Amino acid sequence: MALSTLGIKIGYCVASTAGTAPTTGYTELVGIKSIPAIGGAPETYESTTLNETEFKTYVMGLMDTGGSIELKFNNTDAFQTAWAALKTASDTDAALSSPKGYWFCIIIPGLTKGFYFEGRPAALALSQIDVGNVLEASGYVTLTKVKGWDTAATLSSWTQGEGGSSPQSGGTTTNSEPEGEGNTTEGEGNTTEGEGNTTNP
Repeated sequence: MALSTLGIKIGYCVASTAGTAPTTGYTELVGIKSIPAIGGAPETYESTTLNETEFKTYVMGLMDTGGSIELKFNNTDAFQTAWAALKTASDTDAALSSPKGYWFCIIIPGLTKGFYFEGRPAALALSQIDVGNVLEASGYVTLTKVKGWDTAATLSSWTQGEGGSSPQSGGTTTNSEPEGEGNTTEGEGNTTEGEGNTTNP
C-alpha cells in the first residue's frame, strides 16, 4: 500500500564512533515541513569503443549531494530551542581534536528503514516573510557523508511547556495533572465522595 507523508520526523544525534551513524538516541527537530532530495542521478562517463555499432556505453560516477541542503520548519520557540541546541553541540564537537560528527535520520511511518546523513548545521538566518503565510525557518546543513537507507533510529521528542522546550524520551507525553483516589469535590451544597462514602454537610 502506498504511504503518505503524514507523521514524518527528523532527528539528530552525535556519533559514538566517527563515521558511524548511531541507531538510538536521536533528538527530534520539531516542526519539519520540507526535506529536499538527497543524492540524485550519478554522474556518468562515456566509455564507448569503436567496436560499438548501436549504442554508446557509460560507467557510473559519483552522486552529487549539492553541498548543503535546506530543511524547512515552522518557526516556533520549540524549533529555535532545538536548533540552537544542535548548533551549539555540533560546534563543540567540531572544535575537538577528534570530532565524532553529527548524524541525522529521517523517520517515515510505515517504513522499517530511515534515511541517514551526516552534516554540520548552520546558524539560523531570517527566512522570507510574506503576508498571509505561516512563519517558516530554513535550517541549512552542510553534508559530510550520506549513508542512505538503514533500520530506522529511535527518537526523542521535544515538548513545549511554560518554561520553554525540553527533550522527552521516546516521544511519549506525560499527564502531570494530579489524581486523587476517585474523589470529587463540589461547591455550595456540595457532596464530597471518597472511597465509596458520601458526606452531606
